[in-house]
Amino acid sequence: MMRPDESMCDDGRHCTQPDKCEDGTCKGEKVEKEVLDSQTIELQSINSILQNVQQWFGLLQIQGVTIPKFEGQIVFSEQKECCDEVVPL
Repeated sequence: MMRPDESMCDDGRHCTQPDKCEDGTCKGEKVEKEVLDSQTIELQSINSILQNVQQWFGLLQIQGVTIPKFEGQIVFSEQKECCDEVVPL
């Protein structure tokens, strides 16, 4: 027995909502990715800390140690994303 259009159903996919009957088929709209939180670390800020380490090496008369310089940034983000689809790495 076919359900009437607009009645609630379950299409079996976690990434669709709200599921409802349409022309005898259960369908839902795709749930879009949502960014929950994002943090950015500026790598240049590490350089001042490493300069202090370099100065300590000098005070302790430790030689031959090269301290690297950093540039750029690292961005961490927490996202809510559909798990029904396989996302290539």
